[in-house]
Amino acid sequence: MYENDWSGLLLPNQPDRAGTFMGEGSAVAPATNEHLTMMFEAISNETRQIRAMINAFSALAPFTAPPPQMSYPTTQPIQPRVVAPNRGFASPPRDHVLSAANSHAAPPRPLLTPIAYPPASSSPVLPQEPYFCIPVVPIRLPNGNKSPRSESWRIIVQHCYEGDPSRGLPKPFKDWPAHWYQGPNHRFAVQRGERLMIGTEFVEVYNRDEGKFLAAYPEALKGHTSLYRAICKARTARNDRQVRGPRVKRTTS
Repeated sequence: MYENDWSGLLLPNQPDRAGTFMGEGSAVAPATNEHLTMMFEAISNETRQIRAMINAFSALAPFTAPPPQMSYPTTQPIQPRVVAPNRGFASPPRDHVLSAANSHAAPPRPLLTPIAYPPASSSPVLPQEPYFCIPVVPIRLPNGNKSPRSESWRIIVQHCYEGDPSRGLPKPFKDWPAHWYQGPNHRFAVQRGERLMIGTEFVEVYNRDEGKFLAAYPEALKGHTSLYRAICKARTARNDRQVRGPRVKRTTS
C-alpha cells in the first residue's frame, strides 16, 4: 500500500492511495451479482446431487432377517438319590422311596413356544423424481474448455425445446411440471423464465431465422445476459412484456 502522508497534497494528479501492487486488491474486491449467482448455482447443483444419492439409497428395500428361533432345553424331573440304609435299621422298599420322592418333585416345566412374528409387509416404492437442474451457460465442453459466449443463445434454445439429459436437464424448459419451479424449487422460476424468453423469441417471433434474429439482436454474440436485456427492451417497446409498476409504500394510520 502507498504511505498515508501529506507529501502529495499539492500535486495536480493525486496518487491512488487505496490501490495495491501486483493486483492483490482484486482478492478483497466486493463480489458482484454474477459471482454470487455462479457460486449459488454450483452449491445448489452439489446439494441436489447429494440429495439424489440419498433418495436412491433410501429407495432400496431394507434387509429383514428372519426372527431367531427360541428353544429351551427340556426340564427333567429331579431324581432322588437313594442313600444306603444304616446298619441295624430296616430299609423301606425301593419302590416306596421312589414314589415318595416323585410326589414331592416339581412338575415338569412346559416348553416355551417361539413368538410368531408377522411377515414384513413390502410397501410400494414410489417413483423417484429424476435429477434436474438448470445448466450453467457457457457449458463445459468435453475437452475441458468452456463454450464461446457467442454460442450461448443456441445452447439455451436447445435447452428450451429439446433438453439436455447429460447435463441434468431431462425435460426441456417448456415441458417442466409446475412443482419443478414452484414451492421448494421456486429458485428455478426466474432463471427458467429468462431462458424461456430467449428461446420463444427465436422460435415463435423470428421463426428460427438466425439471420433476422442476429440482425435484430447483435447482443447475442456477447452472451446470453446481454441478449436477455436486449429482448426485454424490445418487448417493452412493442408492448409485449408486462412491466412491473413502481412499488407504493403503505402508510399506516
